[in-house]
Formats: sequence, structure tokens, C-alpha cells
Amino acid sequence: MSVEEERKSGWSLGRADDGRLELTVDGAPYGPVSADLSTIEVKSPAARSRRQPLARAVGLARSGGDMPRVCDATAGLGGDAWLLAALGCEVIALERSEVVFALLEDALERARATAPEICDRIQLVHGDALEIFANWPERGCGACPDVVFLDPMFPPKKKKAALERKEMRALRSVVGEDADASALLDAALKLARRRVVVKRPLHAESLALQPTVSQKGKSMRYDVYVQAQSK
Repeated sequence: MSVEEERKSGWSLGRADDGRLELTVDGAPYGPVSADLSTIEVKSPAARSRRQPLARAVGLARSGGDMPRVCDATAGLGGDAWLLAALGCEVIALERSEVVFALLEDALERARATAPEICDRIQLVHGDALEIFANWPERGCGACPDVVFLDPMFPPKKKKAALERKEMRALRSVVGEDADASALLDAALKLARRRVVVKRPLHAESLALQPTVSQKGKSMRYDVYVQAQSK
């Protein structure tokens, strides 16, 4: 769906007073949403640790070793891509919604002023991941990724649970549910050289049965599907 089509569907993009690009959802009980990578903590010892669940899930060695090339196939507002790049990974970030891609592109441009070394490790690509996976060489994405990272839209929270952050509520309004998440996992397993990582709520079902291992955090986990042998 194009930006113009999405505008007609009840969303609009505009500039805030400080110049950042903002998404406004018509009639929503929350204010405009933007992507802001500068608010993500990447300098603390905990954020730099290779023992944190995300780092372990993508296969970072505790010290030294080659850094994996990661494809974040569902980039969204860029938080996971930013964390992975801050850890030293080269990241190809894919986003199929033109509206969300515009927000992420704007955030990356603003972040370049304070963290150019992280920005240089992120390549943004607009398009549907299933199509890009099927035509990887032609899309100019370089060598096949060592790791494909998937963060499909989480299942809606139960009524009694706390509301999602406004950013997630806005994204759900724009992109809907990821009905093709299982197909995307199948395609990712064919592309990734070493492993596929799927981010899930802590108590949600896996997209596929029995991941090789799961790295658990406080509220979410990373299901890891390790390839039988490197491609």
C-alpha cells in the first residue's frame, strides 16, 4: 500500500515542530507517533553485553569472532535493527509499509548526527520480505544473510492486560496483522546461512514447532532455528 493510499485509509504523515516525521491515526486516543532511535539505550554495559538474549539469539560470541550479517525482515520502527547494529552487526532492514518505512528512514537520518557509526551498519530496503527473499541477488542486498530476524506483529493482548505502547497500537492500525508470518518463516529458513530468530511474547505459541533453542527475556523470548549446516 502506498503512502497516498494509506493516507486515504485514516492516517496522515506530517512534520512536528522539531522537524521529525510523525504519524497521526485519525480518531486514535493517543497523539502522533514517530520513530526515535536516539532514545534506545546502547551505551550501558547491559546494552553492550553479548550475553543479553538478543545477542545470544543471533549467535554473537562472548568475545571476538566474526559478526553475523543480519536481515531484519520486519524492521518496523527500527528498534531491533538499531540494537543489532550497535552490537556491531551489519543489518539489512526490510519494511514493506511505505508509511512505516518513511518513519524509519526519517529516524535514521536524524540519528546520523549523533551515531553515524551505527547508521553506517544499517541498510534500509523498502519492499515485501517474501518477494525480496525470492529475488535476493536482484534486489541489491549483497550476500545472503547469516541470520534472518523476524518480529511479526504480536498477538493482540487480552482485554485485562495492559494496553500496548502507542507506537505498537499505531503500527497495528497501519499494517494490520501479519497473516503471512508462517510463510515468512519458511522463506527465511531457505535464505539464512546460519539461523533464523523469531521474536515472540514470552507466553505466545511459536510460529513453528520446537525451535532449536529459545533465549528468554523478561517479557519476550527469541525462538532460534539453527540451520543443520552453514550454506
